[in-house]
Amino acid sequence: MATTPQKSPIQETLSSIRQAIEKLSPSQGLTHTKSQIPPLLSNESSPVSSDSQFTVESSDENRHMIYSLSSIKEKSPKGDKSLIFQTSENLLRSSHSVSDLTSPRFKYNFNESATKNKENWELQMLLEYEKEKTAKLELKVEERENIIEELTKKQQKIMQELKEAKDNFNNLRNERESYEMQFEKKIYNIKQQHISLENKHEKLQQQYENAQNQLNAKDQQIRNLELERLNNQRLEEDKIKKMEEFEREITRLIREKSNFSKENEELQNTILSQERQIVQMKSSISDMQREIARLNSGKNIKEAEIKTLLEEKDRQIGQLKRENSRKDEEIENLLNKNRVFEEELREMKLHALDDKNHEFVVMKLKDKISALAKENEQLSHDLKHKRKLEEITVFPSDANRSPLRSPKKKKENYHKNNKENSHFSNDSLISEILLNLKIEAASEIIPKIKQIQGASHTNAELIKRISQLIKTCSPPGVFGSEPSAKQVWKWIRRLMEDYVKLKQNMDFDGNKALVNRLTGFLRVTEPNELLNELNGLLADHHAMQLLLDKIAVKLRLSPNSSLREIEEEIDVIL
Repeated sequence: MATTPQKSPIQETLSSIRQAIEKLSPSQGLTHTKSQIPPLLSNESSPVSSDSQFTVESSDENRHMIYSLSSIKEKSPKGDKSLIFQTSENLLRSSHSVSDLTSPRFKYNFNESATKNKENWELQMLLEYEKEKTAKLELKVEERENIIEELTKKQQKIMQELKEAKDNFNNLRNERESYEMQFEKKIYNIKQQHISLENKHEKLQQQYENAQNQLNAKDQQIRNLELERLNNQRLEEDKIKKMEEFEREITRLIREKSNFSKENEELQNTILSQERQIVQMKSSISDMQREIARLNSGKNIKEAEIKTLLEEKDRQIGQLKRENSRKDEEIENLLNKNRVFEEELREMKLHALDDKNHEFVVMKLKDKISALAKENEQLSHDLKHKRKLEEITVFPSDANRSPLRSPKKKKENYHKNNKENSHFSNDSLISEILLNLKIEAASEIIPKIKQIQGASHTNAELIKRISQLIKTCSPPGVFGSEPSAKQVWKWIRRLMEDYVKLKQNMDFDGNKALVNRLTGFLRVTEPNELLNELNGLLADHHAMQLLLDKIAVKLRLSPNSSLREIEEEIDVIL
């Protein structure tokens, strides 16, 4: 005797329900053949030993169903019991729905006759499945809305950063203006120092000329005395001894003359040092001009870098906007499909309530269910294809592409990798900024940009003012528009060259006139002999002054007596 395969508890319950449905009388309008009731679960059937009671009562006032499952004898695992009870509860809910689809007045015992056919219950189960599917789609829509909200927050954050960058740019502009004012004050102070040094040089030159005049006067007096000495030489034979003393005194005076010449050399060295200071100031001015040119070039470089950073940020903002629009379109499509599903469910319920011909309703519902199943299959295929694309683009590793992983886990990994990729792109952008600005810490980026913008603004303002000054000082029509940086530098260089040439010519002309006068007074032919001659004259003058003082002392005159007084006293003695 062949053994029949054992049925599962669910199959046993469904078999009992089918048997009850087949016992319905034809007067109820529920006659169906066995082929019209397709099995819910395939390839599992066995005789069951069950004792199930189903009682359904209905009246004009209320309808209720009492479902009792006294016992189910099965040989399946314990884990199937929860599924059995869940299936029973679903059937109970389906029975209420079926009761609404039939005549409003009926009363029967389930053990005697069934009230509804199996197709209605299966249809209700399919409707429940579609509701669950719709709920899942709503969850996905909520997740999409959360993503959109996060993207909106990121966009607001980026706009806030742009606003802060504009504020920082305004602060840097103010700092650059203050730095420009300080720089102009320094230039003004340097000019004043240059003017004061030139005044000192002129005063020293005047003092030198006065000293030369005094030396000329003394030289004239010395020549007169020399003539008088030659005339009185015959009278001085008896005073040879005194003259020897005078000679020793003259030797001392010569030494003092050498000391005076040293002082004169020190004065000349002082003049030379002043001239060297003037040259150093000119070189410092040229250094400052070179520094201005270097700052201008640095400003242009930093402006280009800032422009590049702003363009990169604008590109990122545009990319985020495009992603937002794409997500919005996907969400809109899902919402449209959800609305279509809801409309179809609503139409199915309305048709089920309005149609009295139950077979027509069942056939129509079957057609709609098959259409929905095809559309669901197509959506599932599209969703799987999209997930595969996401796994290929976002999760390239084999572990992340494993089919054993749940969709929830894949979604978490997708968001996690998205954050990591965003973080990585931000880190690479910050590293590139640090490399271009030649700094080490990210906290130094904003101060460095402020410094660059301040220097850029100061240099631009300085160049603008220098350009305006050059245009004002130049003849009309020389510059049709604002002069360029190259034209400004060329104009300043020519001005400095003309100034140096003019200064050299002025110094040379003044020195030449002075040398001509000195060569005429001292009766020398070569200018290089003037220094030796002047040193000799100064020494003689000093010695003669000492001699006159001693003569005045011998003649009992005051030490500061004039030459005329000494001469009159000598005439009286002789």
